[in-house]
Amino acid sequence: MLKKESFTVDTMKALLKLDDAPLLTQDDIKGLDGKTARKKIKDYLGAYMSSEIPEQDQYEF
Repeated sequence: MLKKESFTVDTMKALLKLDDAPLLTQDDIKGLDGKTARKKIKDYLGAYMSSEIPEQDQYEF
């Protein structure tokens, strides 16, 4: 499991395993209200993201 507190492009690519996932497109959220669209995107990303989240002061930008 990746355990870097970083938001660099390379880290995000390694963290989000989207290569095997069907991409979420504008058509998938078209017509949804803002709250529902945000939840759909959050759930989509959550399904492909590491479950460990670092503490707020441990991030690198």
